[in-house]
Amino acid sequence: MRGKEMKTILVLTQRDIYHKKAGGAERYLFNVLKGLSDHYKITCLCQNDGTQKDYEIYDNITFIRIKTNLISLIFKAMFYYKRNKENIDLIIDHTNTHQFFTFLYVPKNKRLLIVHQLALEIWEYYFPKYIGKALKLLEKLLWRLSSGMAVTVSRSTKEDLQRFGFKEEFIWIVKNSLKHKYTSLPHMEKEDFLVSVGRLVPYKRFEDAIYLAKKVNKKIFIIGEGQENYKRKLRNYAKKINADVIFTGYISEEKKQDIVEKAYMHIFPSIREGWGLVISEAANLGTPSLVYPVPGCLDAVNYGKAGFVTKRIGKEHLLERFLTINREEYERMRICAFEFTSQLNYNKQCEEFQQVIQSIIENT
Repeated sequence: MRGKEMKTILVLTQRDIYHKKAGGAERYLFNVLKGLSDHYKITCLCQNDGTQKDYEIYDNITFIRIKTNLISLIFKAMFYYKRNKENIDLIIDHTNTHQFFTFLYVPKNKRLLIVHQLALEIWEYYFPKYIGKALKLLEKLLWRLSSGMAVTVSRSTKEDLQRFGFKEEFIWIVKNSLKHKYTSLPHMEKEDFLVSVGRLVPYKRFEDAIYLAKKVNKKIFIIGEGQENYKRKLRNYAKKINADVIFTGYISEEKKQDIVEKAYMHIFPSIREGWGLVISEAANLGTPSLVYPVPGCLDAVNYGKAGFVTKRIGKEHLLERFLTINREEYERMRICAFEFTSQLNYNKQCEEFQQVIQSIIENT
């Protein structure tokens, strides 16, 4: 499709890939948008982090960036759509723990949600118990109101959406892509330490990884940045139990890969993910993960076939599962985890997403 024949897609997202706080969700979004940009006219409405251009065309995508907070951005997105709706064939509401409430003003056949994960239990890690439970109930209601077409990254999130009224035939799974370092299993000599990678926020439960490291008498590297209060809590906890912990903060991709590749195991005790991408990244470096049996993490370890899974959530269960792993199981799991990551292919992701968009627009 070229020129006047090109259909127009409006993308609403809090951050674009060039935002200073962009993460995995933004990488996913802009990988698939680049795959679409030769076939559709794409405009992305998002926040300006204060250092970006207000208007820019990059990778054949038009970026309109607004210096405002999230709530104001949601309203500005609504007004932008209403002013231009006659020229918009599809709106993509990029949902990463929040959404743009497009169900209020966009016809169901012209809106598509990209849903990485639902928050649900996560609310209780940020707010007092009863407030967290109330927000969880409100979120469930919001998803029921939002039911329509959705792309998600995992079977777990698809099942969540189905529970809240989304029809199976209108939910497509397009998994994350992975920047592969290796095409065959690396055979680097493992060292006797653990690693845990991710954004340092309470629901990731890095304190459970620290507890495990102490109990098995191993050093652990905690790689990532995050909330100052939570980082302080982790440091105090490590000091209290006298655990051997190295907090690296933000480090380069090369240094991160070097540590993860040498580590014996990646410990990732998050209680909910969209798709545990750090699990897949570790697997490609030849390092298997130990996780809780929760959405996103289960998908990333192929439900226990490509990584180690505890019986239940809890640091004692983390320790119990770790202690049951023998050398033969460990080596087998390294191979299975590595092979499972081979399906997370950039080209495959783009092709699958383009097929979804094409089928939606052709039927609009």
